Amino acid sequence: MTGPGPAAGDATSARREALQVAVGVALFVLVGPIVIGLVLFLGILLSTVIADAVDALHLGRRIDPETSMVVATGLMLVVLRFGWLLVYGALLVPSSLAGAALAIRQVVFGPASWRFAAATGLAVGLIADLGVIGYGHALLGTVRIAVLAGWVVIGSLVATLACWRLAAMTPRAALAR
Repeated sequence: MTGPGPAAGDATSARREALQVAVGVALFVLVGPIVIGLVLFLGILLSTVIADAVDALHLGRRIDPETSMVVATGLMLVVLRFGWLLVYGALLVPSSLAGAALAIRQVVFGPASWRFAAATGLAVGLIADLGVIGYGHALLGTVRIAVLAGWVVIGSLVATLACWRLAAMTPRAALAR
């Protein structure tokens, strides 16, 4: 009596690879938006202070860092109160795209290097930036959206590298079953 034929082995391998991709995407969907959101909070704080300084210099008035901090704190509270789910939802697509790219890379070609992960994070961040600039320009103004747009790319890069590192620490034996 012979064991399972090659078709059964191929089906098992395909299921294992599909599971690896699903776990990779799930990791990015769960962790990625949170990391990007935290980086964006830092970005809101710094962007507000920088934009207020640029506005003050442009308008010839005195720079007031206390007022900038009050405005930044207010913006962060508004985001926490009303926008965290919106921010999380908006960042699900870029995070899942990065997760899918890295998981498929893992399955097809083997483990991704940090350079590939960084390039993926930058690419996804630049794509997400198109939406941020397009929709945020009217809400935040030219100076603030230009500074915040950079934080979207930085946040995407940091989140992709963090999730890539977490995925690399996942034991392969757990997914091989």
